[in-house]
Amino acid sequence: MFGVGGGLMFMIALVILGYPLHLAVGTSTMIMTLTTASGTLGHALIGNLPIKPVIWATLGTCLGSFGSAFVANRLSEENLGKLVAVVFGVLGVAMFITPLYK
Repeated sequence: MFGVGGGLMFMIALVILGYPLHLAVGTSTMIMTLTTASGTLGHALIGNLPIKPVIWATLGTCLGSFGSAFVANRLSEENLGKLVAVVFGVLGVAMFITPLYK
């Protein structure tokens, strides 16, 4: 619906249901990991998987994941909430601006 995987929507649902933000972020990240892995496997099985971009994307994702987890685990619930709000805001603006450049 918003051009993102179910992990993001799941995180919002968990927060609305009252789960701690750290738990919601971790759970949604796991869901995104499983979604990505199943998509990659599907493309690999039909022979439609460009290896070089997949390797670079995997390396970037791993580095980003470890860096994000490092930061998130050191932030308070309040500060993590602020950071998540900023990230959502940037993503929202990007979704409106990106079609202008096509």
